Amino acid sequence: MTKKEFVEKLKTLGVTLYEKVEGSKYDYDYNVRMGYKSLDPRDRKTWPDLEKLYLFAEWDMGGVSGGSCWDDGEGRDPHYAVGGDPEIELGNLDTVLEAFCPDINFLKYKMLVKEVQEVDTYCENEYYGNYTNYGIKTVSLKKLYTYLTEKDMLE
Repeated sequence: MTKKEFVEKLKTLGVTLYEKVEGSKYDYDYNVRMGYKSLDPRDRKTWPDLEKLYLFAEWDMGGVSGGSCWDDGEGRDPHYAVGGDPEIELGNLDTVLEAFCPDINFLKYKMLVKEVQEVDTYCENEYYGNYTNYGIKTVSLKKLYTYLTEKDMLE
């Protein structure tokens, strides 16, 4: 399967894909998080080349809240821990693998995830000492395509 055929089939799956964009790790544009911009599924003709396509997932890991400008001056720390969400799986990866190599066994799947998935964290600092930690998982579709090709797993 060629890269072009791989991308064309990806376009038919209905999964949300992301483009890696240059710039800061966080942008107030709701569509850009940690340098990844979600692509409009209705406008697949303008999608970038495979080299810039990614699967992306983000979850809230918790943080600290309670700080405010209304400190009552009694000397106690108003901050408190805020719990996060459980770590998420990159579900779109499963959808892609089901389409391209539906007969993959569990051990091959685990090895593939270990090789192609990247996990990272970042912190969004807020005012008055409050902050939220986030975890992200990404898969480069170029790296996935290369892995599947090298392991002769594409159908």
